[in-house]
Amino acid sequence: MCDKVYNGGKNLEKIKEFHYVGSDLSQLMNDGAKALHHNFHMDFSTAPTIVELFKDIRARIVPRLALFYGLSVSIRYAVRQANDLVEAAKYSDLCVYNRLSLSLEDDKNLVYGTGKTVYVISLDKLIQGVQKIGASARFCTANMQHDRDGQNTVRVSCIISENNDLLDRFINVYRECIEKSLSVAGVEQGEWRDLADLSRYLGKW
Repeated sequence: MCDKVYNGGKNLEKIKEFHYVGSDLSQLMNDGAKALHHNFHMDFSTAPTIVELFKDIRARIVPRLALFYGLSVSIRYAVRQANDLVEAAKYSDLCVYNRLSLSLEDDKNLVYGTGKTVYVISLDKLIQGVQKIGASARFCTANMQHDRDGQNTVRVSCIISENNDLLDRFINVYRECIEKSLSVAGVEQGEWRDLADLSRYLGKW
């Protein structure tokens, strides 16, 4: 969408050449996505957790992903512990999480009004795991949400990679897109910082 709006669609043909993997518990939703994007090369998985998803992808589709993207509530359903995201980082060039739910204490789980259990992972455990594999993680200060998943929790967008140059490239492209979108209500510029600084940043917030 950003390419269409801000770049005149110059990269659309290249985007169509990519191989995408979609994941939803519902085979019906996967079938719908396949029909909607029939002109793209797509595979699908119904694996219920991130760990099982990567096992399925690596066994059946590709050994490694260029990009793993997770959106807010989808990750809360699919994650079980901080190490799940560390494993995702080991098999992805770049992981991008939109409003990832983090606990400033230990891993937590809670039940939503739907009756489904969601999981909020420990910030400290995630930082330790990322450092253990020699990767880096950064968070964006824009559009953060506090205590939505219980006391001492935060929803924050973050990126993880073993390649710092790739993180820098992503942030530069992100900034270009956001700068062109600032006229849209609710869009914030924000700053990108090391994830290890999140607790200190929240103390000042």
